Amino acid sequence: MAWSIVHFNSDNTVEVVPDKWMKIKNGYCAWPKSLNEKDLKKAILHKIRPNNEDFTFYKARCLASNIDPDSSNKKLAGWSPLKTSLNRGEIEKIPHTSTNNIAASKILIETTKSPIFEKNCYGNTSVSPTINSSLQSYDNTFKKSVMHQLLTLKYEMRSMDEKINIILKLAEDEKISSISQETATFSQFSQFDNELPIKTYDELIEIESKIASDKTYRSYFVQQLSSVGGKSIAAMVKRIMTMVFNPELLITFSYNGRCNKKRNFAGLLINKIIFESVFKIKKFAASDNSTNQIEQVIKYVLIQTPFKLKRQKESTMYTTVMKQS
Repeated sequence: MAWSIVHFNSDNTVEVVPDKWMKIKNGYCAWPKSLNEKDLKKAILHKIRPNNEDFTFYKARCLASNIDPDSSNKKLAGWSPLKTSLNRGEIEKIPHTSTNNIAASKILIETTKSPIFEKNCYGNTSVSPTINSSLQSYDNTFKKSVMHQLLTLKYEMRSMDEKINIILKLAEDEKISSISQETATFSQFSQFDNELPIKTYDELIEIESKIASDKTYRSYFVQQLSSVGGKSIAAMVKRIMTMVFNPELLITFSYNGRCNKKRNFAGLLINKIIFESVFKIKKFAASDNSTNQIEQVIKYVLIQTPFKLKRQKESTMYTTVMKQS
């Protein structure tokens, strides 16, 4: 059973193959198409005859041929093409002619024709040194790229965090400054509570005039009324009406006015301020029907005030009579 050491030009690899695989005349060597390790072993050890269906013919040159491990040469005793190795430098020392004097330790199966796997001295499959080096180089490049991206991301996140902190600090300072200015501005309206409830029509006209001419006073008015609060729009509007108006003044108004008998409440600036005060409460402003609800509650209060006032008078008279008796 004779063997040849063949150098394949296409991928610059050296293989040990059966002599009959190497066509020395036309410079081509057969190699199995299958990448399966068992199929490769079987084809090599059984010296399967090459055919166009199962083999591919590669351009190659013969480095050594007619190698017979079963010869009387003691150096070749027990040698197998799947168990030995030869480094590239030692290959160059092999004459390109037939020989039986090659030591077993100097015969290489550098790689199989599989582009990725090679046989080691134990017949096992491993990644070829060339591919392994390429993969390691790619892996190192990838790691460097990832590390660079991570460092860049870390820097950008730190920069963004610093910018956010600056913005938050500016916003906080602006808020504090705004509150301080508002407090200082509103301090001039310390007598506001003494103006409410409005008892007479003259007082109402005076406040209406302030609202129209002084934007700061208007803002303060809205802020004060919005602080009244309430679980519902109806509750809040009723509290505002009670806080702002004396019942005796309210009985002179209807929402849209009634001929010459009632004054028009809808035309008052305070009416608009009531709407603005309720809308400052987010949950009420988000309501789909908040405008209509506010209007209906104001109308209800205006309608019911005369009856409420009448009941209060009757109750007072009854109390007085009971005390006298």
